[in-house]
Amino acid sequence: MNFFEVFSNPLRVQIMQYLEANGEATTKQISEAIRTVSAPTVYRHVNFLIKEEYLIIKEKREVRGSLERLLAINTNKLTKTAEEDIAGIAWQHFMSMFGAFQKYASSEAACWDRVILGNCVLSISDEQFKELVSEATELIHKYVRLSDEAKHTPRRVSFSAVPIDKD
Repeated sequence: MNFFEVFSNPLRVQIMQYLEANGEATTKQISEAIRTVSAPTVYRHVNFLIKEEYLIIKEKREVRGSLERLLAINTNKLTKTAEEDIAGIAWQHFMSMFGAFQKYASSEAACWDRVILGNCVLSISDEQFKELVSEATELIHKYVRLSDEAKHTPRRVSFSAVPIDKD
């Protein structure tokens, strides 16, 4: 199954984001963090991501008679997929954002001071760019850890960059 088919489901994206922010977790921990869907639904999507090799089982342990799996992102699979289909991944990302904007714009709750669109061109070295990405990732992870959909409005935040021609 290709990247788009796997990650066109927003719950699978949330599962991956949780693991990206936390490094590793059990399915129970993921389910407790993502309260908008039932635990069996989270378990089903986690199993799907394991089957598709986007998640790996780092450890299995028995807890009160049940088998608990410690999960992590399979970075090798993600890297390989990104190298093979970067255009498809970008298309899926931007179409997902477009869908979110379209849905929000047509809702009665639309309040445009809660929407941010920005674009700039930076001429910085590769090392400075790596530092920018590292700092932005650290900042976003801080807020991912604070995220609580049961108490607050979910917001999709996107960060993308691509080299451009000088003309």
